[in-house]
Amino acid sequence: MLVVASQAGGSWAWAAFVNRCTHARWPLDRFDGQVLFDDTGALMCAAHFAVFDPLTGQCLGGPGNGRPLTNVPVGEDGEWLVIGPVPDGVPP
Repeated sequence: MLVVASQAGGSWAWAAFVNRCTHARWPLDRFDGQVLFDDTGALMCAAHFAVFDPLTGQCLGGPGNGRPLTNVPVGEDGEWLVIGPVPDGVPP
């Protein structure tokens, strides 16, 4: 799972995605766990450089074939961030 936080104007926005690129289904992060971002702040797949919006998961370019990342629900419960469940049928 990949969780993204973004702060704008003093408030936080959260998004979570299944850590699988829509191109080849490989993890988005590198083998050392580092997540790549391009110059605009978009998520970038470490394998083939597909590019995704970090808050919506929409494919912005590259070999992702226009398919968005699989969203995982995120909510807040007081001071806690609640993530999940992962959609049925999605591999870990």
